[in-house]
Amino acid sequence: MGIFVNHCHVFPRGCFNKDKPKLGTPDDLLGLLKRLGIDGAVVFAPFEYKVRMDPNEWLSEALPEGANLIGFATINPVKRNSIRKLEKAIDMGLKGIKIHPPIMKFRINDDRAEAFYSLAEEYRLPLVFHTGVHGWLLRNYVPILLDDVAQAHPDLPIIIEHIGGAEFYQEALAVLRNNENMYAGITSTLQPEDEWHIPLKDITKLIRVIGAHRIIYGTDYPYRLEGEIEEDLKIIRGLKMTPEDEERILGGNLRRILEEVRV
Repeated sequence: MGIFVNHCHVFPRGCFNKDKPKLGTPDDLLGLLKRLGIDGAVVFAPFEYKVRMDPNEWLSEALPEGANLIGFATINPVKRNSIRKLEKAIDMGLKGIKIHPPIMKFRINDDRAEAFYSLAEEYRLPLVFHTGVHGWLLRNYVPILLDDVAQAHPDLPIIIEHIGGAEFYQEALAVLRNNENMYAGITSTLQPEDEWHIPLKDITKLIRVIGAHRIIYGTDYPYRLEGEIEEDLKIIRGLKMTPEDEERILGGNLRRILEEVRV
């Protein structure tokens, strides 16, 4: 099967870059994927502060018909209307949720998020959590807090993006080892210039310790562009894995998770 990537951000035209209004749009992403030989992608709705409309509604309407783009909502799990927003996202056919605790300003294991996590678990909706230093109070979004969520919701697929970055890699690895329902998202970790860079020896250790069947590649488009994504693919292909393990990381695992979504 062809490459299918995670973690692509998309925006209304002109929202991401006013000087390059097409950058960040679904159409621009599709062109990039075609040039790189990538079959499809998971795309995230913008955060609410980025747009003047309901970002999840916009995404559900903006995805080109017939394109292999799978939409994920962005929802703050502790807001009073989070359950209503999640139910609406499900009705719109969105297949997962992107969660960014330092931007959304909530503690990962906050009791107020329990109902949200339980409903997501019922539908087997994957939750993509940002981890790694991103301002705000570190104690509220360190990776170890995801252990509470994963243990309480064993049927909830959780993708721990950036694997904690260089600062919290070991903590993220401990959580991954402890919970079979968690997946390592290696977005923006593979190159020395990446904000959440993790040395390749640690990526190799990750593959050995938790297995290639629980690792998922994402692009971070449009914050990272064609040349960087192309280099990522070269790095992954140079990790001396079996063809089967390479296929798992470059789309097989993500496809499997999405096939189990009950929407």
